[in-house]
Amino acid sequence: MSFPGKCFFIFYVFTIIGIQILGQEQVEKFSFVNPTGTYILKGKKSGNEIMGHFAEVRVKLLDQETIALSSYFNTGFPDYHSESFLDTLSYVFNSAMFIHNRDRYCKIVFRFSNADVDLLYVFPDNGHTCIFNHGTIATGKIEKSYTAIPIIAGLNRESSSDH
Repeated sequence: MSFPGKCFFIFYVFTIIGIQILGQEQVEKFSFVNPTGTYILKGKKSGNEIMGHFAEVRVKLLDQETIALSSYFNTGFPDYHSESFLDTLSYVFNSAMFIHNRDRYCKIVFRFSNADVDLLYVFPDNGHTCIFNHGTIATGKIEKSYTAIPIIAGLNRESSSDH
């Protein structure tokens, strides 16, 4: 083997070893979160009205890479626009992504921790309107309220508080 070939080989071996070490450190830092439970966002009550968003997300871990998820979101007073969906999603690195079957450009990312779920609404550009009513899906953190295995079913306003 020539000198440049030996240098390349040594560089290659050290690169592979370095990648394996860095990869192992990242795996050790990663902590699997079981997302099973019920996450509830409560709007503030004012008289008989609920001001601001309220939501419920129910999640059941089916296996290490799959979750069942049902959700209900509502804008609150005065319009009470609501959205709900039920789906089985891939679960990778404590995250799942819902993609509406009629609008593939709109995505909702669910990032789970032991205490809450963080929702991120993703769409291709500001000019794109998603199939969901504008502003209905609450983004941000929703606290985990129950750790028991929830019933995964279609949710609506009347049944969203059943457990």
